[in-house]
Amino acid sequence: FDLPADGTVSVPLFLGVAGAFSAVPHALLERVGGAAVTLSDGRVLVVGGKSGTALVGPALYEHATGAVTAVVGPAPLLSSPAVVALDSGRALVAGGYDASGQPTDEVWLYGGGAFSKQSFVLPIKVAAAQAAFFPGKKRALVVGGFTGAASPRTATASVAVLSFEQATATLEAPAGALLQPRAEATATLLTGIT
Repeated sequence: FDLPADGTVSVPLFLGVAGAFSAVPHALLERVGGAAVTLSDGRVLVVGGKSGTALVGPALYEHATGAVTAVVGPAPLLSSPAVVALDSGRALVAGGYDASGQPTDEVWLYGGGAFSKQSFVLPIKVAAAQAAFFPGKKRALVVGGFTGAASPRTATASVAVLSFEQATATLEAPAGALLQPRAEATATLLTGIT
């Protein structure tokens, strides 16, 4: 999501049926440094980012009606978090830059229309990482990201494994680390691989 210099907001939405992009202008979606994920019920959860210099809260977009609503209650106020859809309409939000521009180790779960901050945290403070979910194992990976403040930013080769059954986050052994530090990359689930 980008804010052009003229201040107009246009969130591009790809419509697969039409095979084209369409703009979804809405003040709740106005942000830079945010992330979006499609939930299992088809709604899109938009999390993180800034509007101007202020961090903005999460919002839900419902394609069928075009409605955009704010998620109320405690919620992550972060820029550049890792976000991934989980099972049963849930989503994971991990890391990101806090209001002071420092990476955080926070872990949030979205489900049932609300966020809950988890009692466990990432093993390192990181922003601009990526995440993937393994549904059969009830685990998520958070990989790479930046460990420093905005300038200079240092990329990490870390791989964190979050287990939802034990409510823990552990840093993988060096053998499980990325081959080289990465940030602002993409992680995804390869189905059929255990």
